[in-house]
Amino acid sequence: MLSSKELRALNRQRRLSAAFSHLTYAFLILAGRLCFRYRFKNLEAFRRQVWKELQARQGPVIWAANHLTLIDSFLIFWAVFPWHRAW
Repeated sequence: MLSSKELRALNRQRRLSAAFSHLTYAFLILAGRLCFRYRFKNLEAFRRQVWKELQARQGPVIWAANHLTLIDSFLIFWAVFPWHRAW
């Protein structure tokens, strides 16, 4: 069981994450497209397939990149989450 102090800390973390999610998303997209020139083929079709499978599941999902570079996590986020789901 979590203490009230731990619950407050988790709620604070949730609020901060929500507050900065769109700013983070915009930064990732701009950096990916403008600085690194990343592009995804058939991104909308990929997202439709991923979200169809996710909505059919119950319970949490863990996204994990299996490479040692940090960019993989950002690319997964960009590929999976459209703007309206970034919140």
